[in-house]
Amino acid sequence: MADMSYLAVIERYHEYREPIRELLASIITGIAEISLLQDQEAQRKALVSVRARYPFVQILYVLDEQGTQVSEFAAGEGGEVTTGHDVGRGRDRRHRPYYQQVVEADGVIVTEPYLSSADSTLCLSSAMPIVDAEGRRGYLVIDVNLEELTGFLMGDTRRRRFEPVFKAIYTLIGLSLLGVVGLLMFNALR
Repeated sequence: MADMSYLAVIERYHEYREPIRELLASIITGIAEISLLQDQEAQRKALVSVRARYPFVQILYVLDEQGTQVSEFAAGEGGEVTTGHDVGRGRDRRHRPYYQQVVEADGVIVTEPYLSSADSTLCLSSAMPIVDAEGRRGYLVIDVNLEELTGFLMGDTRRRRFEPVFKAIYTLIGLSLLGVVGLLMFNALR
């Protein structure tokens, strides 16, 4: 059982486009708080909380009003949440589609699928503005793995968990059959 191809993932996305958009909008609005603009610990806790329920969420970060990335938390191997790889911190994101969309829409947005610069998988970004008491504006952004998200919506997460076991069993069966063929060939030639 191999990973879905990009084409299959995009087909699934188009099939589930509206539920995906609604789910991502509810996730990001559910965690959006003013404290996320400045508080790194609140950002980490938000990602931990979201990952516990939605394992397809990969990265959470905040942009300032000018579109500069001021923080990043990522889900590492095994699902633990760490400070991001720091590749994005301090980068100008004004030209990214999600930033332009969220500034123009002035509400929650969800992008179309694109290849993630973090891990080269198909992903979606969801973003929304946050305004603090002094009127300073920032943007909360989450990135999700599209393949994992469609698997989650299809109830495919249990199968993925047992995928290594299935592969081992199929390998064992295949090797056993090759052994039987080898014995039959040996006996036929003898």
